[in-house]
Amino acid sequence: MRARLCKFLCAGILCTISFTSLSRAEEVMMATMSPTGSPSRFVYDQLLSMIEDKTDGAYTIKPFFNGELGPEESYFQAMRRGRIQLSAISGQAIGTAVPEFAILRAPFLFDSFEELAFIYDEFLLDLLAELFSKKDMIHLQWAANGWENIYGQKPILSPEDVDGYRIRVPLEPNAALFFGAANADVIQIPFTDIIPSLQTGLIDGGESTALMYVQAGLYSEAPHFTETKHGFSLAVYAANKDWYNHLSADVQKTFKDIYLAPDKAFPILRRQTNTLLLSVAEQGDLEIHSLSDEERGLWQRSTARAVEQIINQAGGRSTELYDLILAGKQAFQNTRGGSASK
Repeated sequence: MRARLCKFLCAGILCTISFTSLSRAEEVMMATMSPTGSPSRFVYDQLLSMIEDKTDGAYTIKPFFNGELGPEESYFQAMRRGRIQLSAISGQAIGTAVPEFAILRAPFLFDSFEELAFIYDEFLLDLLAELFSKKDMIHLQWAANGWENIYGQKPILSPEDVDGYRIRVPLEPNAALFFGAANADVIQIPFTDIIPSLQTGLIDGGESTALMYVQAGLYSEAPHFTETKHGFSLAVYAANKDWYNHLSADVQKTFKDIYLAPDKAFPILRRQTNTLLLSVAEQGDLEIHSLSDEERGLWQRSTARAVEQIINQAGGRSTELYDLILAGKQAFQNTRGGSASK
């Protein structure tokens, strides 16, 4: 009798342990726009492969990386409202909730990725974390998507080349103010409408990172790509604030630390993107135009007023953020001996 009772209790304990183990894993929903085959996908693949190990099996990621939750605006709002827990969001989308973030993409503000990374990590994180928190988000890590450049149906080498030219800009202020300062005919349309608009003549060109220009096939209708590098495209890995604040301190730290740091991720992305861009150019499907220092300086002088306009339009604590950036630029000059490669 005692032996049977012991076996029964032991079996119950094992079942309880097994059930507890199975129920421990919490499924965390994450959304972004990084389709299979994208050069940026390696960051998310690493996240998926590491999260269970880093949390001892307590959490798994349920990915929505291929547009399953709709456009970026949809999953961004879903994350802020707690319907999903994590997302990677572009600077343009962030600007709809945190207008001050637009300052980071002001034209010709940063001279190199290294300068941007130094300033972001050493000078901006505290203020950005505060601004995000007020909008029900936690700033986990930032990501570098690459430099913004100009594409068109003709070579675009100087501001004069866009005078009256129909330029597509996203539904946010930065690009509109930048191209407006160069007297372009600015037209705001969603990204998904770019190729049809190029085909119908509604637009003649626009701005894009090299990755999106090639990946979206924009070169098929606008085969001239000018490396102005006038702004930097940023993204942020963010979490729903209420969900994150209910995690233990150790798990919070894990979700902050698990993303590949920009100084490690961006060189890989830049290398893969350049390979992709050059391979398409070698096939004769697009032409790359590089600017001299003098030509780039002309762009910078012609559009300088856009920076102040962006600050004024963003409002809030934009001036404070911009002052931090200027202080960071000076510190970078002092500690690193100036700018590095683009």
